[in-house]
Amino acid sequence: MSTPQSSLHSAFAVLDSGRELRTARAEVETKAPERTSALPRSEREHCDVVDIIPAIVWSALPDGSNVYVNSRFVEYSGMSAEQLAGSGWHAATHPDDLQRHERKWLACVRTCEVFEDEVRFRRADGQYRWHLQRGVPLRDEDGNILKWYGVLTDIEDRKRAEEKIQEQEIELRQILDLVSSTDCCIRTQPGASLRKSQRARVPWHESG
Repeated sequence: MSTPQSSLHSAFAVLDSGRELRTARAEVETKAPERTSALPRSEREHCDVVDIIPAIVWSALPDGSNVYVNSRFVEYSGMSAEQLAGSGWHAATHPDDLQRHERKWLACVRTCEVFEDEVRFRRADGQYRWHLQRGVPLRDEDGNILKWYGVLTDIEDRKRAEEKIQEQEIELRQILDLVSSTDCCIRTQPGASLRKSQRARVPWHESG
């Protein structure tokens, strides 16, 4: 049988329990918006860090459509991030490279392989420059692709140097071919061997 004292203690316990529950609920309601607002802030901070990297950085959805480019590519191309979103980056790609480049990119998206290709992108002044593009997939614990992340590196100077070396090799080959054909013509001319032998015998006759 409960005494008035024990009943009072039970009443206070219930009140305390209810007060703790209200306090806990209030804390959850207060912290939830803070956590929610912290996510966009974290993403903004991440973008700020990426924007100071001295390279062009991009990200794409699992289907390959572009969802982000850092300010470096916006400045380089003279196009806004909105214009470059989805497949908008096609407009900045050299027409001779676009079909090959996109075919290779979509093949990597399907096979989930690391993407790497050389492609020309148009600068804001209208000049196309060669870039090395690399992309890697970010996966979840089950191996599903969540996003693609990639970088573009300007390799215009390297490509120019390679083209110069190729031109020099072609010129050298042409010179060697010309020398070889000229020597062949001299050796096959009628009477060339006879004249050579006559010139070789002249000193012998004079000495006799």
